[in-house]
Amino acid sequence: MQEIQINLDSFSLEEQAKIGILLKIAKKFNEDHIIWALGGSLMLRFKGLNVSFNDIDIIIGEESINFVEKSMNIIGEKLPERDKGIYSSLFFDEYKIENCDVDVMSEVSLVGSEYVLSLKREDIDCYLEINDVRVPLHSLRRWRELYVAIGRPDKIKIIDDFTK
Repeated sequence: MQEIQINLDSFSLEEQAKIGILLKIAKKFNEDHIIWALGGSLMLRFKGLNVSFNDIDIIIGEESINFVEKSMNIIGEKLPERDKGIYSSLFFDEYKIENCDVDVMSEVSLVGSEYVLSLKREDIDCYLEINDVRVPLHSLRRWRELYVAIGRPDKIKIIDDFTK
């Protein structure tokens, strides 16, 4: 399994603070044996794509749904449910940790579509280790599929340009 090395100096101080929050989550999830992976723009950035990120998106395995809320409630504040728009996920919770929004989701589907973004062990294609904390990264291919399904040509182009 590929290990990715990053230089935290290439991130702004605000981004480094968000990465610190990610590490708190990663440490807790790893201790609690939660099946999880980082997704979204932060995952893209860690894989070397030139994107900005505002929040932390975490995909969990369906088998971890019953355990994740307890772990997250120790770290942050669960936000009230809101309208999910085009999404119809088996599990989707939003948290506020310090000044960072964190979305934790499983089996993300789209209303009226057969598309499902899930997390299987084989969808974790590499790991990142920061300060002795291991962070699994979700598959770039799976996130490209999601971006196609939700109509995000900007993200699709960035991924396609990167993988050429």
